[in-house]
Amino acid sequence: MVINSFEDLNLMMGLNKNTFKEKSSFNKPFRPEIFHDLLELPFEKYLLTFIVNGEKGSVTFAIKYKDTYTFINSGTNKERFSDLGTYNIYKNMEKAIELKPKIS
Repeated sequence: MVINSFEDLNLMMGLNKNTFKEKSSFNKPFRPEIFHDLLELPFEKYLLTFIVNGEKGSVTFAIKYKDTYTFINSGTNKERFSDLGTYNIYKNMEKAIELKPKIS
């Protein structure tokens, strides 16, 4: 797992769109720009990139603001790594517990 390789934000959005097609939230107007803008705001950001056999299989995005850790969105290559999404949730919960904030 790689933490805060921010260039993987676009990969996350692309993987999300591949999974959810027209239902992906990243098809909404300005959604990709909003996520890029989130990277500029003054709170802790956690972009977690999950690498399996040398391949980036999934990316998740969460923030910590004040005492709250919030999981925002993710993208996973479900065709190659069908169960990786469950592991993503576990690793984000682990990160939240490590930081000791409230979990939302």
